[in-house]
Amino acid sequence: MAMSLLQTRQQSKFCGPVTLLAQRSGPDHNVRKHAMADRPIHTPELLRQLLRYEPDTGKLFWKERPAEMFEASGKCARESRCRNWNSRFAGKEAFTSLNSCGYLHGSLLYKYVRAHRVAFAHFYGQWPVLDIDHINGIRTDNRIANLREVDRSTNLMNQRSRSHGTHPRVGVSWDSRTGTWQAQIRAFGKNEHLGRFGNVEAAIAARECAERRLGFHPNHGRRQ
Repeated sequence: MAMSLLQTRQQSKFCGPVTLLAQRSGPDHNVRKHAMADRPIHTPELLRQLLRYEPDTGKLFWKERPAEMFEASGKCARESRCRNWNSRFAGKEAFTSLNSCGYLHGSLLYKYVRAHRVAFAHFYGQWPVLDIDHINGIRTDNRIANLREVDRSTNLMNQRSRSHGTHPRVGVSWDSRTGTWQAQIRAFGKNEHLGRFGNVEAAIAARECAERRLGFHPNHGRRQ
């Protein structure tokens, strides 16, 4: 374990060595975002050394860290920092803050990460290349059964409804100029007009039929 962590420290030229600096917001929170963005992605092996993941709950927890991780002028100071970090953070839940999009996130050894992508990499042993879709639409639910790797188009086919007022369902709206309900759908970068209808039920039925035809997830359009 120590070798991998030391190698990670040596890789950082921009940020300097991976050093514990106690923060109010988390154990590795004190690095500027542009600095974190320049760091290499941590390997899944390193994730497993630093974090414990519970697939059934979706939660991540900090593991104890060895003294070799901490930068200090001497052995005693290093061990003191190690004890301090472990007493404050080891065993506690990691990445409990929400970003502006509603995802759990934080920093891990100077690298900004989102918890759902860390969970996926931790469980499967490789970082996702594509989007990670929360199947039930709850962005804080990082149970492995709720995460799937999909391309952007497929991800957009499993979105919660943002409709309200004259939009009873995503893709269905009232057109006051014609006095009809219109239905439309967008998939694979293209818009498709599904028609105008005299009642909202027919418009919704047309939209749902198109979703099945185009392969939308059954949860698409749910309200939360």
